Amino acid sequence: MLPQISKLINAFNDKPSFLVSFLAKELINELRATNKEQSYEMILKELNERINKRLLKEPRALINATGVVLHTNLGRALMSESDYDELKAFHTNNINLEFDLESNARGKRDENLIFYLKMLFGCEDALVVNNNAAAVFLVLNTLGKNEGVITSRAELVEIGGGFRVSDVMRESGAKLIEVGTTNKTKMSDYEAELNNAKMILKTHKSNFYIGGFSQEVDAISLNDLACKNEKIFYYDLGSGYVDLINDSLRDEPSVKSLISKGISLVSFSGDKLFSSTQAGIILGKKELIEKLRKNQLLRMFRLNKTSLLILTKAVKNYLNKDYANLPSLALLNDTKSQVLNKAKTLQELINFGEIIESKSLVGGGSMPEKLLSGYALKIKANKCKINELLNKGVVANYDKDSIIIDLRSVLPNQLECLANIIKEVLKD
Repeated sequence: MLPQISKLINAFNDKPSFLVSFLAKELINELRATNKEQSYEMILKELNERINKRLLKEPRALINATGVVLHTNLGRALMSESDYDELKAFHTNNINLEFDLESNARGKRDENLIFYLKMLFGCEDALVVNNNAAAVFLVLNTLGKNEGVITSRAELVEIGGGFRVSDVMRESGAKLIEVGTTNKTKMSDYEAELNNAKMILKTHKSNFYIGGFSQEVDAISLNDLACKNEKIFYYDLGSGYVDLINDSLRDEPSVKSLISKGISLVSFSGDKLFSSTQAGIILGKKELIEKLRKNQLLRMFRLNKTSLLILTKAVKNYLNKDYANLPSLALLNDTKSQVLNKAKTLQELINFGEIIESKSLVGGGSMPEKLLSGYALKIKANKCKINELLNKGVVANYDKDSIIIDLRSVLPNQLECLANIIKEVLKD
């Protein structure tokens, strides 16, 4: 005889009752439909597995010991605790999100953010949407709809989730004009199609790179070509940084340098090298931004309240040069010796493990060919210990017969907690 649902709920009184009730009913109905007999103990075991499997889907705080700072699967850029504390009041009270305190009338929700973005980058105007994919679509739909848009075959990239630049262009209404080859695109390729196009699109190859026998035209040269021929140039940078960046990444152009050299239009993600929240930041000429602002699709792409507040705080941190309040940027910019200090501290706390040199990816689809030098703690262990660490909230790497705790992506204030978990799981 199948047990009552109330009895099963009481057996898991330390778990959310709504979840236990739902999963218990689901299990009992399955057993009833199949006439499958199970002992009460087996039903409890099966229900417990289903509950735990579902609870693993719940968001939880993790320690990122993979070395990948902007780990897409782990939420990319982090927010500082002090910024979080400051913004907490804005979520537990009403705020002047779209209310002008001076005129006692409706205001513009992004006016303050736009003001600070223009100050930070020295651009004529700015606009912010909910991610960079939305920024690309908005630009193409507004400025390139039913018009030819030239882009290099080498830059028809696919980003995470199967989204392709070519498909985005098609959906936006722009007419794709492919030029060049997979490995080489020259200025003459763009020039040959200028009469058939209104816009030139350059897409940064953020999540892959082409080496060897290859050639591409830089953004500044393409911008000059577009301006001289009364065309629009748009640079989908993907992952842009302000000015402060790790020396090993410095050969990538900063957003500030692009704006100072007169780029007409550029967009990039807020939660990658900019080290803030998910957003698509669009900067450029005022006349172009004004056209984007009038597109009816903009309301569908606008930032929510939380992202707007976080992004505004991040921009102000840059203006104040308060880089410590941009924790992911700080991790990226840590020197090799600073990472070594974290590795030594962790080793001292657990009193075992070997410090080794490591090479870490930036992450977030940014600079795949660039590696950040650092250090990791190598601990001999069975591979099953990776799952035990995961259950305790630590995401690490495994290589041959050892767990690798890469300190590049670990915050200094996480070291003590990390040490306690490692001792619990990995100490002989």
